[in-house]
Amino acid sequence: MSATTPTVPRDASALRQRATAKVEVLKPVVAQIKEEGPSTLAAFIKLGRPKFLPYSAILLLLGALFATQQSGQPISWSAYALGLAFVWTSHLGTHYSNEYFDYYADLQNETPTKWSGGSRVLVDGLLPTWSALLAAVVLTTSATLQIWAVGWKSAPVNHISAAIICLAFSYTSPPFRVHYHSLGEVIVAAVLTTLVPLFGFATQPGIATTWEAFTLPTTFWHLIALLALQQWARMVVMSLPDVQGDAKADKITFPVRVGVKAAGLIYAAVQVALVVLACFLIPFPLLAGFLAMSVLGFKTALRVLNATHSGSWEHSEANVDIPFKATMHCAGTAAACASVMLVEVLLGNAQ
Repeated sequence: MSATTPTVPRDASALRQRATAKVEVLKPVVAQIKEEGPSTLAAFIKLGRPKFLPYSAILLLLGALFATQQSGQPISWSAYALGLAFVWTSHLGTHYSNEYFDYYADLQNETPTKWSGGSRVLVDGLLPTWSALLAAVVLTTSATLQIWAVGWKSAPVNHISAAIICLAFSYTSPPFRVHYHSLGEVIVAAVLTTLVPLFGFATQPGIATTWEAFTLPTTFWHLIALLALQQWARMVVMSLPDVQGDAKADKITFPVRVGVKAAGLIYAAVQVALVVLACFLIPFPLLAGFLAMSVLGFKTALRVLNATHSGSWEHSEANVDIPFKATMHCAGTAAACASVMLVEVLLGNAQ
């Protein structure tokens, strides 16, 4: 297979100029931060929920490692850094967008936690609602300009990045608002655990820049399919504590549609299915990485079943961290798989 290396930026100044232009749009927010001090800056950062960003960095790296293994070329950390800048800009833009368009639903939520119910920054009146929308528009525009300025000269990179932006922004924003129609969990799985690894794969040197020549290892397909299923189940759990408020706001997430108890049973069933499917689809030693966090998955499933057995989510201090545990299960699995891939790549380079 003939492959052409994706082109990394030759003129970094162009990207800097566009970033500077976008900063101008944020001047009203910056002015408020200067006037009100560090508390406003902290609120603006909290509004973006950056604590979830490491997960996308791991998934991007996973794709890059598969590309390195296939092409036989060393991993390009500069390409990874450029890809990460795009992914994190898009990721943050989505968070700010969600905060704005979920404002009414968050107002209805009387049982928020650290890991569910939004950041509460807008609900608590710490910042004006328009600040979230402005940040979302600026970041999404910046992400789009990054792809144009970098000039990857790769059809897969351009198309995958466009899909990431469009699907991510449709999560809660009009006209689609997919999370309000029980498809938000699917979109997160499609973007975060499918398109992000594919983007990491496509941006590495030695990978074909046309769809005709673009191929993926079978194991990669199998792995991201299982990670996507795992991620979908995690998003179901993330929505469980918010069911009552979401229902009041006509936000029909998957748990609202099927019911809390059914959602809990489905989450538990997925954990069993993941282990069984992995044993058939994932070769060793990558299988060991995928199964490394299975115990946490099963423990979380038991806690979810216990919290939903009555037919409604049991709001208690003991259950507050369940969404966090589900998140750590997904992130830990991806990190373990990336670690195995990194060792394989390093051993391959040493031979």
